[in-house]
Amino acid sequence: MPLSVAKPVIADRIKWEHSPAFNPIPFFDDAIVREAFVNPSKVRLPPEAWPHQLKGKVFCSKKELLALASK
Repeated sequence: MPLSVAKPVIADRIKWEHSPAFNPIPFFDDAIVREAFVNPSKVRLPPEAWPHQLKGKVFCSKKELLALASK
């Protein structure tokens, strides 16, 4: 029995041609959240304070991953 039910990535299944063009900035009531969205480096922790994360697994070939990234 497989440990994962993940399906392989197939870039051609992605139907969008352009990324969303929504501007959320006018809807941020909190100035800190707005500033973090505009300039994330102002609220980013230094690398030594980042929590340790396990590496993720990509279920596709390198060719498919590059095709997905290009979309």
